[in-house]
Amino acid sequence: MLFSTAIWGIGQSVRSEQLAGTLEQFFLAPVNRVTLIIGRWARVFITDVLIIGYTTLLLYLLGGVTVTFRDPMLFLASLALYEVCLIGFGLFFAGLTIRIRSYNTVSNFVFFGYMILTGALFPVNVIPLPFRYISLVIPFTYFIDLMRHAALYTPTLLPEFSEYLAAVLVAIVMLFIGFIVFKWIERDARVRGVIAMN
Repeated sequence: MLFSTAIWGIGQSVRSEQLAGTLEQFFLAPVNRVTLIIGRWARVFITDVLIIGYTTLLLYLLGGVTVTFRDPMLFLASLALYEVCLIGFGLFFAGLTIRIRSYNTVSNFVFFGYMILTGALFPVNVIPLPFRYISLVIPFTYFIDLMRHAALYTPTLLPEFSEYLAAVLVAIVMLFIGFIVFKWIERDARVRGVIAMN
C-alpha cells in the first residue's frame, strides 16, 4: 500500500491532471509544484495509514490477533526513511507521466515487479536464485528488509549497520534524484510546450 502512494498518489495524480487538461493551470499556480505534488502524496499516505490502522483494530476485535513489533523505534525509523525514498521515487515517476503516454502500463509493471522482487510479499531469500540477484540491486528491498527485521527480528540481508547506512544514503539520494529529474522534465516540457499533451 505504501509503495502505491508513490506511483498512484504522486504519479497518477499528475497524469490525471494532464488527461483532464488542467495540468498547465496546476503548474501556473503561485506555489511550488513539488509542494502541490507532495500534498497529493500525503493525502494517499494518510488514507493508507488509516486503512492499516483500521485493519489492525479489526483483526484484534474479531480474533484477538495483536500486531507486535520486536523493535518499534527501528520500525518507525525504517518506515520514515522508506517514505523519504518513496517521495523521491514518486517525483521521478511524476516526471515520467509528463513524458510517456502509456503511464498505466508502466506503473502496473513497476508495481507488480516491486511486489514480487523486493521481498514485500515474502522474504528475498526464498526468491529463486537468478531473480534474487535482481532483488538485491533494487534499493526498496533493503527498506522492506529493515522493517521486517524490526517487526519480526529476522536476519538482515546485509550486516545490520551496513543496511542502516544503505537505507539512509538511498533515501537521501532518491529524494535528491526525484527533485532533479522532476524539475528537469518539467522545464523541458515547458520549453517544448508539451505539458498538456495527453
